[in-house]
Amino acid sequence: MKKVIKKWTLVVLTLVLVLGVAPLFGLQAQAEEFYTDPMISAGLHHTLALKSDGTVWAWGANYYGQLGDGTTSGTPGRPIPARVDNLDEVTAISAGGAYSLALKSDGTVWAWGSNRHGELGDGTQTNSTIPVQVKNLIGVTAIVAGEDRSLALKSDGTVWAWGNNFLGLLLGDDVLPGSIKNPTQVQNLVEITAIATTVDLGAAHSLAIKSDGTVWAWGSNSGGQLGDGTTISRTTAAQVNNLDKIIAVAAERGYSLALKSDGTVWTSRSNGGGQINNLTGVTAVSAGGSHYAVAVKTDGTVWAWGDSSSGQLGDGRFGKRTEPVQAKGEGGVGYLNLYVGNTRPTSPAISTESLTDKLRSTQKEVALIVVLGIALLGGIIVFVVIQGKKKNR
Repeated sequence: MKKVIKKWTLVVLTLVLVLGVAPLFGLQAQAEEFYTDPMISAGLHHTLALKSDGTVWAWGANYYGQLGDGTTSGTPGRPIPARVDNLDEVTAISAGGAYSLALKSDGTVWAWGSNRHGELGDGTQTNSTIPVQVKNLIGVTAIVAGEDRSLALKSDGTVWAWGNNFLGLLLGDDVLPGSIKNPTQVQNLVEITAIATTVDLGAAHSLAIKSDGTVWAWGSNSGGQLGDGTTISRTTAAQVNNLDKIIAVAAERGYSLALKSDGTVWTSRSNGGGQINNLTGVTAVSAGGSHYAVAVKTDGTVWAWGDSSSGQLGDGRFGKRTEPVQAKGEGGVGYLNLYVGNTRPTSPAISTESLTDKLRSTQKEVALIVVLGIALLGGIIVFVVIQGKKKNR
């Protein structure tokens, strides 16, 4: 009888071990997989793409090493995407004038390309053909690359900037105009949730959304783009008039865009600001460098307005549009829709549960398996003992 008990004990213990340890191996494998939402960013003459595995790919102009592959090249650049060297676990990207920025999952920022005005933030003005870490900057949640200046939003709601501080329009009067080679905090900005700046060549301005939904702007104001009712440039941020409940902003030379939580789009500029007519249900906006803008609606359709001298509005015609027009589909047939089959795609099955929560859950599962195993073993022992007594009778 002892041999039988020993045999069943070994069987049950083996089952408990296998069933108990297996979830831990599954959790470890899951923890090792990195996932991020894919995104794309268009610079002045080059483009960046972020894959879901956290790698960055680049193509286009490479005069200053802005493609990050360790090389430079003249005209016409590189028309085929290639991976940026020595960069992984990236969660956000931003392509600037002739340089690039990447935000990693650990909250650090990396930069490469032109560094004429200190836009790489590494304490030098030396160009880099591979990513270098921006100095003294951690806890970052968002990044924006401009023509020659950079902005970063930290988890504490503060905004930091480096690069070209021409006339103090980036960092204010307290910071000397010129090239700022290290991240410096932007004055009078707290509780910020989103940031934007211009990429187009020329006078620059920047925007920030506060946690209360208000928009604050600073920089060049020659086109009334700061939305304060004047055309006077500002070295410190001031609140944009008559805007609240804002969830996204976009900036380009001479104008600003703001998306409200109700899906309407608003603009500020000297020749007529206010709500964009005949445009509702918007989920995203983008400002183009040549005086045009694009919006995506909840149904996946794309709408654009402004200059279309190069056909950039996508409605099949050239010329200026004062109101939004819908972008055409492939070959001019139908209309463009960002959702395949005109249906909203199912979101990736990515749990918001933290790794710590998953570990606790797995530990509970393992404990339950062990308890059940012990109970099963106890039942087997009792059964064997009873059977043994019956035989002895």
